[in-house]
Amino acid sequence: MGKGATGLVLALAIIFLVLFGAVILKRGEESPKTCTFSSDFPLVQSPHVINVAYYPENGSKVSFSEGFGAWPISGGSGYSIIDEWATELGITPPCHIQRGEVRVKIEKGAKASHSVHLCHHNPNPTDPLWEKCLKEYTLRTELMIPSGEVKIATFVVPIGGGSWKKTDMPFCGKALNLTSAGACPPATAWVNGTCSCTPEEILKITVKRLESAGFSKREDVKVLETEVLKPMYSALFVKDDEYLYVEFVEVEGMNLMRVLMIMGDEKTVRAYAGAFSSAP
Repeated sequence: MGKGATGLVLALAIIFLVLFGAVILKRGEESPKTCTFSSDFPLVQSPHVINVAYYPENGSKVSFSEGFGAWPISGGSGYSIIDEWATELGITPPCHIQRGEVRVKIEKGAKASHSVHLCHHNPNPTDPLWEKCLKEYTLRTELMIPSGEVKIATFVVPIGGGSWKKTDMPFCGKALNLTSAGACPPATAWVNGTCSCTPEEILKITVKRLESAGFSKREDVKVLETEVLKPMYSALFVKDDEYLYVEFVEVEGMNLMRVLMIMGDEKTVRAYAGAFSSAP
């Protein structure tokens, strides 16, 4: 082999190594980060209700509750069934400390209600059994929703270090008849620690999980900011004939974000998203 041919082979080999190295580096950069929480805690299904109190280091207390309800119209029926659909799809946000995953079936339509309550407690209440709020915000919306089946999931994710007391509201069994009240006694647990990922990383990882599960973004959805919930990200995804609404909001003063996921056909998902969020 002549010197010219040898030089050409050497040049091609160098180019190959450079390109191969660039691909390896790029893959390394795109490798998903692993998010871990710094302590252990019990995690059970707590559908339809979020209830968490935050205890900052200054001795104060802030509590947050959010309810997602559907009440069948007169003569109708409806059920809410524990269904770990988001977990099975692998699309849950990392580091969540409270969750609720259900499949809701409504016949003849229903009235959906969404309630939010945030309380900055008096650090020195005169009556510890009745803690008054120094600042209090209450939001409530009600909308009619069509009959059909939809899957709903809610998650609470710390976005900073702290100490929280969560109250889970499990079902007494796997299903709940929406025409009658009924729930097991609440279960409380302390959660102390922090997530190893930033809010931006948690969001990015969750969206990546959605894409890995076969969902593609259809459109961004505008969510209105309130005194309690600050929008971070909201969008409508689609996979075949399944639509998935995803919403990330920061809870004011709680060092938490709440993630809402709703999956079903387009009409039903849009109706529930309108009822359970600030989306128009």
